[in-house]
Amino acid sequence: MKFKMIAAAVAASATAAPALAADLPSVEPVDYVQTCDAFGAGFFVLPGQDTCLRVSGRVRTELRVNNFADGGNWGDEGKKDMDFFARGYVRLDARTQTELGLVRSYTSLSMNTSSDDAAGIYFESAYVQVGGFFVGRDYSQFDVWTG
Repeated sequence: MKFKMIAAAVAASATAAPALAADLPSVEPVDYVQTCDAFGAGFFVLPGQDTCLRVSGRVRTELRVNNFADGGNWGDEGKKDMDFFARGYVRLDARTQTELGLVRSYTSLSMNTSSDDAAGIYFESAYVQVGGFFVGRDYSQFDVWTG
């Protein structure tokens, strides 16, 4: 008797499972990310917009370990055995073609941290260009000559 009840339960669950799977809606693949070739490599089109965006950046890390040839001070209390430094760059470049001409917004920032607890976020560039007008801050190759 127990065997018949277990067999009936297994048969009922086996027939019910495919019916539940058939009720799931089918999802068609959607191409969310489209490349934007109008402004060069790396740009993609924001969904539902005419704006092309490029997100780029890099991370630099540095670990310095004092060695035996460094004045013989390995393990001294007054001198650190290891130093750490990291810097990350993020650049956002958005462009849209309008009746006024090209509208471009650009932001470039860097973030630093080190084992000396020196940390900070620095805006290198942040500007908006509309047609021939430029509003914002950009770095120049002449910045290093100002002393």
